Amino acid sequence: MKISSNPSNSNDGNEWENHFIMRFPPEIATKVRQFVERDGHQTSNDRLAINFDNSLRTGTIQFEHDTMRFTLYDLPCVIEIMKTLDNKTVYKIADLCQMIVANAPKYESKKEGVEEGAESKSDRFQWPDGICPPLKNVRKKRFRKIKKKKYMDVADVERELKRLLRSDLESVSVRWEVVSAAENEEAEAKQAEPTNAEAMDEATSQHDDLYEYGLSLSESEDEQTNF
Repeated sequence: MKISSNPSNSNDGNEWENHFIMRFPPEIATKVRQFVERDGHQTSNDRLAINFDNSLRTGTIQFEHDTMRFTLYDLPCVIEIMKTLDNKTVYKIADLCQMIVANAPKYESKKEGVEEGAESKSDRFQWPDGICPPLKNVRKKRFRKIKKKKYMDVADVERELKRLLRSDLESVSVRWEVVSAAENEEAEAKQAEPTNAEAMDEATSQHDDLYEYGLSLSESEDEQTNF
């Protein structure tokens, strides 16, 4: 299999290993599967060739006499690729996060121009589903959108600053002070805690109430015994 982003620079000595999923139309998927199982180890075989466009998101796939257009999509999450030699020990060999979806031969998407204008560039290459049927529409079901932080323009900040300075100049008197958050917390804690005198007064009043209540009970018991 031959993969190149530019045919003129296909003889570059530095080659990087990338893992991705390739999805073909049903009528071609069977032929590609047989080719991979039988002759996939032969790197000099040119029956399957992938050529990327300058955007590195689209390109053409040529398999034997069929030429197809493809699009490279981003999967909802990263998938770990494992390999085993004895069906007991598993080795991780790569991380997979992209998938190539090939169209049928001589197929041209009529909605391509509409999608480019309607959707943003980042959303256009986001694959909504997982790689198995239970993960249908998983991007919306399990992965929520990241809340974008609102940034103020420099012009808005300058306008607000000028308004504050203008209001200071128009005022009769201006007084300002810098207070740290720690000082505010300490002041609130002191206000919430009762003073020692208040605590002693409350304890004394509770003791007096208990003493009077105990005396009244003892007097009533004495009267009943005398009677």
